[in-house]
Amino acid sequence: MRMLIHVKIPNKEFNAYAKDGSVGRKIKRILDDIRPEAVYFTEI
Repeated sequence: MRMLIHVKIPNKEFNAYAKDGSVGRKIKRILDDIRPEAVYFTEI
């Protein structure tokens, strides 16, 4: 089954995760759990 998921990450929290270096680990953990066929990131 294919699906489109629109995720909105608040800037303040995302910036804090980026500064402490944990944003990559958090996104990887989420993607490992849902095991998508493909992932695309974009700004809206």
